[in-house]
This record gives sequence, C-alpha cells and structure tokens, in this order.
Amino acid sequence: GAGIFLFLFSLVQGEEAGWSSASFIAPIVLSLVLLVSFVLVERRAREPIVRPSLFKNRGILGANVVALFVGITMLPFFLMTPTFAGGLFGLEDTLEVGIYMLPNAIATLIFSGIGGMQARRTGAFKVLITGMAILSAGFVSLLVFHSTFLELALSQIILGAGIALCMVSLINVVVESCPKNEFGVASGMNTLFRIVGGSIGPVLATAILATNTIAFGSMVLYTEEGYVQAWGVGLAFALIGLAASIFLRPRGVCSVDDLVSADQDADGTKL
Repeated sequence: GAGIFLFLFSLVQGEEAGWSSASFIAPIVLSLVLLVSFVLVERRAREPIVRPSLFKNRGILGANVVALFVGITMLPFFLMTPTFAGGLFGLEDTLEVGIYMLPNAIATLIFSGIGGMQARRTGAFKVLITGMAILSAGFVSLLVFHSTFLELALSQIILGAGIALCMVSLINVVVESCPKNEFGVASGMNTLFRIVGGSIGPVLATAILATNTIAFGSMVLYTEEGYVQAWGVGLAFALIGLAASIFLRPRGVCSVDDLVSADQDADGTKL
C-alpha cells in the first residue's frame, strides 16, 4: 500500500514541482524499493497475497496485465468546466453530470450479463479480447465525437460495453487458467492489479489536464485539449491491453462450462 501510494504521490509531485525535482525522484525511488521488497517477502510467505510463481502461467499473467490496463483506462470525466473557459458542456450540478454518464451505466448493466453468458460458452479470453477491442473503439469514438450530448452518449455506451465485458471476463480467465488450489491467491492478485490500475488512471488524467488549464479569475479550469490528450492516453493503454490479451492468451483454454462438465465427469477426481 505504501509503495503504491508513493508512486501515485510522485506523479502529483512531478507535475507540481517538476519531473527532475527531488519531490518526484525521492518518492518514486522509495516506491520501487518497497514494491521490490514486497515481491521478495511474498516469495517466502506461506499464504501470500501475490505468488510470483503464478506468473509463469500465461493465462494468469495475461489476466493481470490486462487488469492493470483496464484499471488505468478508467479515466475520470470532468463535465462541469464552463464552456466559455474551454470546457465541453459546462454542466451546473452533479445531477446533470449523472444524466450525461447514465448511458455508460446502462451499457455496463446490459453487457455484464451478456459477457458472463458468453464467457461460459466460448471461453473468457475471447470475451476479454472483444471487450478490450470495444473499449479501444470507445476511446476512438470519444476522441472524434464529444461535442453534443448524443455524441457523448454514444461514446459512453461503447466504453461501458467494453469495460463490462472486460470486468466480467477477468475473473473467469483466472478460473480457466489457474489450478483449483491456487484460485484464492490468483483471484486476489487479479483484483490487486485492477485496483492499482484504477488508482493510476485518475492521477495520470489529472496530471495531463493540469498541463492544459486556463485562468478565470481566481479559478484554474481545464480546457478541451486536456480532455482530448487524456482520452488519447486512455486509447494507448487500451490498445496495449488489447495486445496483451491477444499475445498472452494461453493455448488450449476451455470454457467454464467445459470445466464444470469435466469436473462432473471425473466423479470427484481433481482436475
């Protein structure tokens, strides 16, 4: 926890004090020391949170790498910057913001169920790859179409569908890939990587937006260019995650239904 905190803190300090300042270098060096120490301790722990040897499994490695990048792509949306200051919509209260974000929530609700059913039929890695492709398409749509409510709603639907498919398939990827006696550790690792990515994304987006501001009286406001740059970074991370999901996919992985059937056919024999 301290290592991750110091890493995020260093990003904030780097933006404020400069990327060559001691305020940036000291926290990130200490962060690396703590994270390396964490790995060394986990290698000796009887009940580790992260078991490094599991990364030899391509499925688990791929699931964790993709989970990290899925988390990073969860960038915040800032919709309340006044339009006269370069903002997109200049919404006045959080209720309006919630309405603008509603299409994302609806798409997530619908596609979570679809992704879960499809993962059982075809295998979770196929759903994960599809989700990363849709997520990438969502950022492309967001970069091109973000001038009106309908354009933003379309982009939000695509993003919500992609995130839902990724989220619902990640845990199934772990189920399909790891030995049954390692499932607890493997699922915990996947959650950890997703949370780490989800912590990095907002800080990274804020750092990008902080370089694209305009002064209005006593306020410093973000500009549209800042949003576009942040979404461009989101697209880059989504594409990296898509590549990881394709190239780190293990060969011969079966679906969850296949695993259940095999378990039943084995009449109690350990898979």
